[in-house]
Amino acid sequence: MTTLNQLASAHATALSLHATLSQFALETLDPTIKTMYVEMASGMQVIASGIERRKQQLTTREQFIAQQYAQALEAHAIVQSAEMTETE
Repeated sequence: MTTLNQLASAHATALSLHATLSQFALETLDPTIKTMYVEMASGMQVIASGIERRKQQLTTREQFIAQQYAQALEAHAIVQSAEMTETE
């Protein structure tokens, strides 16, 4: 879960930087600086999207692992029940 928390934090930071850089671009009169801010904001948006995709991959993986664990526990319980029945 720590990795997901770190990714969530990085995602929030990237979105915050995107918003800040976009605001700077709106407030800047110099066209060269404005272009620089727009490009940096776009880069932050790309980074945020990549982080979000990775978060989704990890979430899906964790859900799969949890499902497999639950199935293993269920199978173990069935085997134990069968063993108890055999010994009686």
